[in-house]
Amino acid sequence: MPLLQQRRRVPPLDARKEVTAGAPITPLAVPELVVVPLRQHIGESCHPTVRVGDPVRIGDVIGDSTARVSAPVHASVSGRVVDIDERPHPLGGTVPAVTIENDGREEWTDLEPIREPADASPETLRAAVRRAGVVGMAGAGFPTAVKLDPPPDATIDTVIVNVMEGEPYLSADHRIALEAPGEVADGLRWIMRMVAAPRAIVAVESDKADAADALERALAEAGLAAEVRLLPRDYAAGAEKILVHLVLGREIPSGGYPYDVGVVSQNVSTTVAISRAIRHGRPLVERVVTVAGGGVERPGNYLIRIGTTFDHVLTEAGRRDVTDRVIMGGPMMGIAQGDLSAPVIKPTTGVLALAPDESRHGDEVPCIHCAWCVEVCPIGLMPYLLVDLTRTGEPLTATAYHIFDCFECGLCDYVCPSNIPLVDVIRAGKRAIREARA
Repeated sequence: MPLLQQRRRVPPLDARKEVTAGAPITPLAVPELVVVPLRQHIGESCHPTVRVGDPVRIGDVIGDSTARVSAPVHASVSGRVVDIDERPHPLGGTVPAVTIENDGREEWTDLEPIREPADASPETLRAAVRRAGVVGMAGAGFPTAVKLDPPPDATIDTVIVNVMEGEPYLSADHRIALEAPGEVADGLRWIMRMVAAPRAIVAVESDKADAADALERALAEAGLAAEVRLLPRDYAAGAEKILVHLVLGREIPSGGYPYDVGVVSQNVSTTVAISRAIRHGRPLVERVVTVAGGGVERPGNYLIRIGTTFDHVLTEAGRRDVTDRVIMGGPMMGIAQGDLSAPVIKPTTGVLALAPDESRHGDEVPCIHCAWCVEVCPIGLMPYLLVDLTRTGEPLTATAYHIFDCFECGLCDYVCPSNIPLVDVIRAGKRAIREARA
């Protein structure tokens, strides 16, 4: 049976966006030190291209790789490299990172815009995106230049720009769409050119009608064959598999990709980064991040330099003593942070400081086989079984039950009455399978 043949019932989530959805994008104070990880994307890590003591400007390449699935990283402040060493990473563990002491001069590297992008080849456009270090900014961090280079036998007929942002608290994409609709349209133009798609759909969740109006006007002015489609509020619909099925009625096969069904999708913030890379040669050295939660005095949407520590972010936004836990991303799919010296990276959508009444508490107890996790799974998986197989040392068997189709939405955790950390265990199962296959 196809995984998406019948959408499961998804429980309503309290959006909790009232405070930040109306908060304009505001630059966060730039720190005295930035810690820029050499791994901020899916694929091969970068190797440092600078040494301790080297001067750098904003946008200078400080790490790169020759691997196809990778993306360079850049200095986000001007100053001097003071350290290259293992540092805490927001996704867990430590990775090599370049620490830069900010000189406050805000000196930029020499940028390389494409002077006549309308005359440029798709290969030239992709090279500009790759040079700028653009990766998926909704959380996955897949190198964008690779995503915009589908296999030769793939025929792409539709581009989808994702403005769903169903995670509670988060509103960074909403603000980007509302405040930079012209750049969204411009980025979409180049995406369609690179993948040779004749049409596009901009998918906007219904609680962002103001952004939908702004995007409709911008797309009309740009003269693009694109439709803005306002969709009912649905937390899980932001995932590619669900969105493609919801918008086009096409099912991405198990283990497959959107291009298998003629689609390329891009997050709206990534789309703007593509425009800036092509029009201005601007590397991805900063991004809009929602900072919110009961532990924040001044919640909002902040423009933050890559490499800014979570400690600095929360200090500037006003950290309150009631903070129970800090999460990178949203409360459903985000990663709890045990070390606030970890930095903002390219896929960081949010920094949440949650008060005790916003956090889930309670000890894990044995599974009661209620099957609520099966009921709410958006793609019809059996999370309890995937967990059982992983915990009993049989994660390879879980591949027969589509463990890699899980996109870790967190709905199973949300409804589990036994407080089982299903997503964490499934994530560990995937890791074990990859290591066994290596």
